[in-house]
Amino acid sequence: MLTRIVPIAFFASLALSSCAVLTDSQVKNINAFAATAKSYSAFPSAILRQRADFHLHSELVVASQFTDPDAIDHRLDAARKNYNGAVQMSSKFDLSLQLIQQYAGLLTKLSSEQYITDLSSPTASLGENLSSVVTIYNSRVKDTLPASLGSSISKVVLLIGKTLTRHKQTAALKEFVLAADTLVQVTTRNLTTVLDGESFTDAKGNSFPTLQSLLATEKDFFIQSYRRVVFGDNARINYESIKFYYDELTAYDNTEQARQAIVQAAKSLAKAHAQLAINVREKKDLKDIIAQTQQLITEVQSVGNIFAGLPNPIKLP
Repeated sequence: MLTRIVPIAFFASLALSSCAVLTDSQVKNINAFAATAKSYSAFPSAILRQRADFHLHSELVVASQFTDPDAIDHRLDAARKNYNGAVQMSSKFDLSLQLIQQYAGLLTKLSSEQYITDLSSPTASLGENLSSVVTIYNSRVKDTLPASLGSSISKVVLLIGKTLTRHKQTAALKEFVLAADTLVQVTTRNLTTVLDGESFTDAKGNSFPTLQSLLATEKDFFIQSYRRVVFGDNARINYESIKFYYDELTAYDNTEQARQAIVQAAKSLAKAHAQLAINVREKKDLKDIIAQTQQLITEVQSVGNIFAGLPNPIKLP
C-alpha cells in the first residue's frame, strides 16, 4: 500500500514544481515591456550627445571669427572641454539611466523564451550590477530608493538557481517585477526632472539646469553667435552659410521635439510598469499586450522615428 502512495505523492509534487506561477501571456507581456524599456534607455543619452554636438558647433562658429592661430587653438581647447562636460551632464542622470538599463536587461533575460537554458551566470552578474548601482544611486540623489531594494534583487536572482525551470522563471519574474516597481517609479521621476523644467537639485543641494533649459540656452547662443560672426560679415553671407543656419535651427527644433517625446515616454514607462506590477499579482490569461505597455511601445517607436530624422553632424560653411 505504501509503495503505491509514494510514487503518487512524488509525481504530484513534481507536477506542482513545474507549474508556472504566471501564464505564458503574462510572461510575454513582461518581455514586451522589458524589450521596449531596453530600447528606450538608449534615447536619453543620445539626446544629451546631440546637445553636446550643438554646443560644439556654436563654439566652432565663434572660433571662426579669429585669424590668430593661438586664439583659435585656445577656443578649440575650450570647446573640447565643454563638449566632454556636456556628455556627462550629471551623475543623477547617468545613474537613473543605468538603473533602467540594468533592470530592463535583467528582466529581458528572466522573461526569455529560452528559459530552460542555464542563465545563472549572466543573470547573476546583471543582478549584482543592479544591486551595486542602487547603493551608489542612493548616495548621490535626493529622491532615493529603499535601502532594502538591493537585497531584494539579490534574493530574486538566487531564487532562479542553477537550473531555470518554468516554475522558477515565473516565480522570479513575479517577485522581481513587484520588488522593482519602486525602482522604476523613482528613476523615471528623477530622469524626468533632469530632462524637463528649468532646473533640478541633487542630494547635496546643488542646482543644475535641465536639458530643456540647456537646449533653449544653446539655441539662443547659436543664433546670437552666428548672426554676429557670420551674418555680421557680408563676405560670409552665401547659400552655404544660410543653409547651415537653417539646418541647425531645424535640428534644434527636432531635438526639442525628441526631448518632449522622451519625457512623455518616461512617464508612460512608469505607468506601464505600475500596471505590470498589478497584473502579475495573480495568474491570468491575457489576450493582448496590456494597454499601458502598448502605449509605451508606440511612444518609443515615435521617439525612434524622430531620431531617425535628425541630421548627422553638419559641416560648417
